[in-house]
Amino acid sequence: MILFRISDFYKRFTDPLGESSDVELGRSEIERFSNHELHVRVATKVDGMDCLIVGSLAPPDKQLMSLCMLADALKHAGARAVFAFLPYLGYGRQDKFQPGESRGIQLLGSWIAASGIDKTVTVDTHSELEKEFFSPPLISLSPADIFAGEIRQLGWEKFTVVAPDEGAMCRAKDLSDALSQNMPPAHFVKKRANEVVHLELIGEVGSRAVIVDDILDTGKTLVSACKELRSRGVEEIAVAVTHGLFTDHDWKRIFEHGVTSCMVGDSTPEAVEESEYSVHVKLIPLAPLMPAVIESLRGKE
Repeated sequence: MILFRISDFYKRFTDPLGESSDVELGRSEIERFSNHELHVRVATKVDGMDCLIVGSLAPPDKQLMSLCMLADALKHAGARAVFAFLPYLGYGRQDKFQPGESRGIQLLGSWIAASGIDKTVTVDTHSELEKEFFSPPLISLSPADIFAGEIRQLGWEKFTVVAPDEGAMCRAKDLSDALSQNMPPAHFVKKRANEVVHLELIGEVGSRAVIVDDILDTGKTLVSACKELRSRGVEEIAVAVTHGLFTDHDWKRIFEHGVTSCMVGDSTPEAVEESEYSVHVKLIPLAPLMPAVIESLRGKE
């Protein structure tokens, strides 16, 4: 299998493979003309080979075009199969539609298929609905074991895993199982008005809690959940989030409401950048998932 990266940032994922005898790094050129059109050229012989493109859709529009054009170039260069590992899959929250709205995630699936990609792997999809819009298939890997290892280092003996809304319940269960927690995870019932409103907490919580979610964007959901937990007597909170987008500074208010640890996966450049400037964010490498990516693409899902 030959690996291609759509930006140097994704070196952090492919380097752990080391000198694998059947995986090598390919070379490609992704340039932009003066009129801002992208131009992609494959500089490695790929005829009859399986090729894997690595790179999150962050920022989404630029990286999506690079991904599709590189996949198209590989197919025209004779690649037997083209796979994509997209640690962060953009547009995942556009999986519910109203009349007159673009079907963002469905369109994304169509573009990826049209570019010639035979199978896509990501980390922690926003919801199971995303998989319905991908053909060829979309495989989602869980980072639960990675975060469980980090949470154990906190040294907490008793705590509750909490989902900030119903959509994160499966994610919370996966983490709870990875931690071998006896106490079942709790979850909030949430609605959106001008601000996020948490209506009810389902389940029991003690003095410590770990909130698990897939995306830290503006942080409004997490801030609201932290406030509610504190009002119920929780004294110390840890946050474990797979993808850090950090689109404004509101998320930092979580530290006003009992959060002592914020762990964020390194799936996006935004997460890496924030971790370099903020003492509050601990960057969690997702590279240990790379062997599972290779195995899933070889049919051992």
